[in-house]
Amino acid sequence: MLSVGFFSCSHDVGCGNEEEEPAGKDTMQMTLTVKNVESVRMSLSGIGLMTVDFGDGTPTVTYLDGADIVHVYSDTDLHVVTITGDYMTSLSCNYNGLVSLDVSRNPMLTSLSCRNCELTNLDVSKNTMLTSLDCTSNQLSALDLSKNTVLTYLNCVSNQLTDLDLSKSAMLRYLDCRYNQLTNLDVSKCTALPYLDCGYNQLTNLDVSKNTMLTDLYCRFNQLTNLLVVSKSITELYCESNQLTNLDVSKSTALVRLNCSSNQLSATALNDIFKALPSRSYSSWKGSIWIGGNPGSDDCDRNIADNRGWGVFDY
Repeated sequence: MLSVGFFSCSHDVGCGNEEEEPAGKDTMQMTLTVKNVESVRMSLSGIGLMTVDFGDGTPTVTYLDGADIVHVYSDTDLHVVTITGDYMTSLSCNYNGLVSLDVSRNPMLTSLSCRNCELTNLDVSKNTMLTSLDCTSNQLSALDLSKNTVLTYLNCVSNQLTDLDLSKSAMLRYLDCRYNQLTNLDVSKCTALPYLDCGYNQLTNLDVSKNTMLTDLYCRFNQLTNLLVVSKSITELYCESNQLTNLDVSKSTALVRLNCSSNQLSATALNDIFKALPSRSYSSWKGSIWIGGNPGSDDCDRNIADNRGWGVFDY
């Protein structure tokens, strides 16, 4: 069974060319290997015809411009799905039992989403035009982005990454690398980055002093003893459940929400934070700060924050 959102035709009924043409030197190709699944789902975008061989002996199917595809298999054996086209720019193959994905023969690819699969390796070194990559919830232990210099969106949540080299990722605008095994994260080259979530890793230090465009920073549930923030644009900072003994937010003049609960902040350190908060006394939108679980949360002077237009909460 096959359902699609766009025009399609199988080779056994004809589509203006009864015989499948061999792939030419300019033809792009992508290969997906699936196992232990009853069906495969994917979305394709591009220009011109795109042909899909589902690897189970059924007729190949050709789509015009793109399609949302569902193909049901008669068994759960290993199947190799081959996608061929002249200009394929986007592939979404989420929630499939993918054990391998080869996109090396499609250099025109700009968007790839392969979340919630079983990938242990992903090579995007040939996809130099890639701007968006979502490989959430796989089993990746490494991810080489050195050739993806125009990447603006990266979501690699819930993998097994111990290192993430972003030295060539100067155009990055969104980075979510939660739930990995990172002990270090250098974002100094990502100077235009507004959104960063690196929570639930093993970071002990995070320097975002070069990220002056940062508006949202989430670094909770790490082992941070040092956090350097200088962005004047930052509005939300969530750094709870770390090992911070001090926190300087004096330059964060746009700050609205700050969660620094469950750290090692003394009463003096918390009072210093209260004094450095941007005044919101005359704003209709009050600030919020969470401080529970710190050694000084009971003895600090919460009135300092209250007088600056901030509500103080434990959790």
